[in-house]
Amino acid sequence: MQAFLEATPGPNIENLDFSPLVKEITEEEVLQAIDKQQKKKAPGPDGLTAEFYKTFKVKLAPILVEVFNESLVNGSLPSSMQNSSLILLSKGKDSRHIENWRPIALLNCDRKLLARIFSVRLGKFAGLLLSSSQFCSVEGRDIYGALLLLRETLERCKLNKWGRYFLSLDQAKAFDKVDHEYLWATLQKYHIPGQFIEWLRVLYGGAKSFPLINGWQGEDFEVQAGVRQGCPLSPLLYIFALDPFLRGLQSCGLEGVPFPMGQSFKSVAYADDVTLVLSYPEEESLVSEHIKSYSEASGSLVNQEKSEALWVLEGRPSFNLENFPVAPEQVRILGIKFGRGDNAQVNWEEKLDVGIAKVQRWKAWKLTYRERIDIIKAYLIPLFLFVSYVFLLPEALYVRIQSLFFQMLWGSRINAVKRGVTFLQRKKGGLDMLCPVGFFCVIFLKYNFRNLMQEKKLLWEVSVKDWVSPFIKDWLLGDRVKEVRVRGGSIPSFLSQAVKLLRKWSIGKQELFSFSRKSIYLRVLDFFFCTPPIVQDCVSRIMEESLSFLNSKRIPKKFWDNAWLSFHGKLFVRGNLKYRSVDNRACPWGCGTEESQEHFLIECPVSQSLRCLLARLLHLQMLRDLNYSEFAYGVVGAGRENGTDKETLYIIIMVIRYHLWHMRCKWTFGQTKDPAEHVAKVIVNELILIKTMEIEKSVGNKMLWRNVHFVF
Repeated sequence: MQAFLEATPGPNIENLDFSPLVKEITEEEVLQAIDKQQKKKAPGPDGLTAEFYKTFKVKLAPILVEVFNESLVNGSLPSSMQNSSLILLSKGKDSRHIENWRPIALLNCDRKLLARIFSVRLGKFAGLLLSSSQFCSVEGRDIYGALLLLRETLERCKLNKWGRYFLSLDQAKAFDKVDHEYLWATLQKYHIPGQFIEWLRVLYGGAKSFPLINGWQGEDFEVQAGVRQGCPLSPLLYIFALDPFLRGLQSCGLEGVPFPMGQSFKSVAYADDVTLVLSYPEEESLVSEHIKSYSEASGSLVNQEKSEALWVLEGRPSFNLENFPVAPEQVRILGIKFGRGDNAQVNWEEKLDVGIAKVQRWKAWKLTYRERIDIIKAYLIPLFLFVSYVFLLPEALYVRIQSLFFQMLWGSRINAVKRGVTFLQRKKGGLDMLCPVGFFCVIFLKYNFRNLMQEKKLLWEVSVKDWVSPFIKDWLLGDRVKEVRVRGGSIPSFLSQAVKLLRKWSIGKQELFSFSRKSIYLRVLDFFFCTPPIVQDCVSRIMEESLSFLNSKRIPKKFWDNAWLSFHGKLFVRGNLKYRSVDNRACPWGCGTEESQEHFLIECPVSQSLRCLLARLLHLQMLRDLNYSEFAYGVVGAGRENGTDKETLYIIIMVIRYHLWHMRCKWTFGQTKDPAEHVAKVIVNELILIKTMEIEKSVGNKMLWRNVHFVF
């Protein structure tokens, strides 16, 4: 162990002050740790949840400070903080094999709070002590940075015809195999104060756990190795344990891949996922020897049989690997496929296939348009979010992804209203529908281009700037991108497309740097995707009032879709189905006239008969002679309210229109043919229910129903 650590280069600790690590724990730290606890997580053996600590944090914080500091001074934790239950989570593979289960320690919250405090303290030094190739748990680095570094390395190899192997190492049970003595020795090598290391020993000393499987509790056993998955401190401790291995890779003689400004890429890691580049046959033996030394020193195990390599160029490799299997076409690293072809197309198509399968199940659900959009934002967008940081959505897939999202919205391939209208905010007549093309492309542009003018750039940012600088010189100076003419193969296709989008959407350097992703997306959406609604006989005052009422909290959700379609003149009457080959477009009630929305609402005798009945039952004579604007938009003309609340009138008209529509649909599809008298009573009962529920919420709501009387 010592020989391995002594032979490995260490960090530069000049002018580093480690004293904050060993200060007494304060009440402020405890409160901050409690605030960072995630809700709705399974508790430890004591059953106390994060919600309990958040609720009583003011009372608990002083007590916890005393317990923590006294425990650290005495060198042992209370027994309850040492215990944990161990559950197994499936990795989604063959459950008959133990390696396909992930052990998760359910720790008591007080123990996790202490671990989080240590994690925050140690994390402030991670960026200064850890190798630049580690992207996990280091401020300013993230998983996307690791993936973009791999992307840039692969693209440079392909465009320059550099023959290399990408080698992705598989670490068997990485978190569970960390030897504690090796971990303490590593921290000591990195000049972490002895007192802080001793506190970590206290945290891990005497740790016990018991298996909890399907409600069955096994016997306690001592935890003598590994860092617990489920502990806030574990990722940070693990990457410190791994860091000597990463530093050894950087210094063991690998040539790597040349990058601009004299830099090179040799390896990258995100937690235990390590990927490196092999340039010559001799480098394989160097890596194998280094892996062996690391495994002997740390207790970790790199599974060479499950590790995977990829030759980055087309054709036969210039040399073969003896100790690692080679993938035929691509490798999956951190969830992204890297191969010799168009990686953007491959990864986006894979996600689209998953999305299509899900939408086929979801689209048949009986949901309102607003609920469907909530499903899209909560469950469909996350399918594509990860890949959108790494690869720009290919232009060839714009139509497919738009079609997928709108199939989920409409429940079919038929668009009830122009897509551009749905992108509008609800107060402007839209549905707040998300535009996948604009949304995912803005994510890519914001993340990949925002820091190109910063002095200190990550290696992947240096590479991106080197690719695109010849085409965005004016943009880098604060101007807009001029005409873009990219020679085929001179830069990666997704970056070429990105530069063209900067020009097309007029996105400036300052906007990318200073504005939020949401602000940029909304501007792009407004200028390039949104379409204003075109409505019949609707002046601006009526439009504003109608939309205000439509989005009121008083509107029961069952009426949303019918009211919204009516506003846009797109109720599914036969005259509106121009896109379908309907032989008979006449009114289904036998009027002999084409069924337009105006005919359905105003001219049809059935509609007139129903409104006359309701005018008598509700004592609202204006219902007899509603014009198209009033019935379609729910806003009666000035002076016709007769003291009735205008929003209540909107609700009454909306309920009438809804049940008139369902009466028509039952007739059309040969179901029960309800007489107008029956439908009128159903409408009155519905209005009575709405009124009753509003008054139950607040007695003051009774005034909203003034001058509305229900007579049977």
